[in-house]
Amino acid sequence: MLPDWSPNVHPLIVHFPIALFVVAALVDGVALTLRQRYAWMRASATGLYALAALGAAAAFLTGRDASDHVALPIAAVATLGAHADWALYLVWFASLYAAARLVTLWRVPTPSLRIDGPLAAVGLVSLLLVVQTAERGGELVYRHGVGVAAVP
Repeated sequence: MLPDWSPNVHPLIVHFPIALFVVAALVDGVALTLRQRYAWMRASATGLYALAALGAAAAFLTGRDASDHVALPIAAVATLGAHADWALYLVWFASLYAAARLVTLWRVPTPSLRIDGPLAAVGLVSLLLVVQTAERGGELVYRHGVGVAAVP
């Protein structure tokens, strides 16, 4: 089922939640700006954050499985640990944040800058966590060569 070039499913999954978090933050910004005219954008941002949280959980689980099946140089062990830690922080934060967004959407159906502004600002933390996680993941691949095969 996996392509020959892929050592595991993690690299095929991991980029979707990254994109979803970025798009969710962008849609959230637009929703704040146009909240009166396009109230549905608030719900769209919430849905994107929920999908991103699910994607982050899938990426975390596939990454944990991948770490058991790839050749890992000793020098990469600390980086792998940091990558897994940041990914777990992201999963927890994103899950709790998405739940808070869903509850807020349900309990406060009309857009309110007083509520949506701070909520959107808190959502930017997810981007910080994505950057920290991706930084370590990129280091594993590009500095330590984890999960890559030599070109024949």
